[in-house]
Amino acid sequence: MFKSYPEDDLMRFLYHEMPAEEAARMKQRLASDPVLQAEFYELQHAKQTLPKVQFLPTSNTVHRILQYSTKTALEAQL
Repeated sequence: MFKSYPEDDLMRFLYHEMPAEEAARMKQRLASDPVLQAEFYELQHAKQTLPKVQFLPTSNTVHRILQYSTKTALEAQL
């Protein structure tokens, strides 16, 4: 059976990608393991320092997507 590394678990916990039950267990592990807690805080700090970027498609891209959508909708009606 594959067991993920604690770093993987910490990243999933950090990004809220765990089921509630698993997240509750991780909270307990963090509360009782100062080394794991320090590693989590380091990851948390690194996440906070990442630049906040937002990607927006160009107007040309949006236009082409809408054209394609209209074309396929018309073809589906035929």
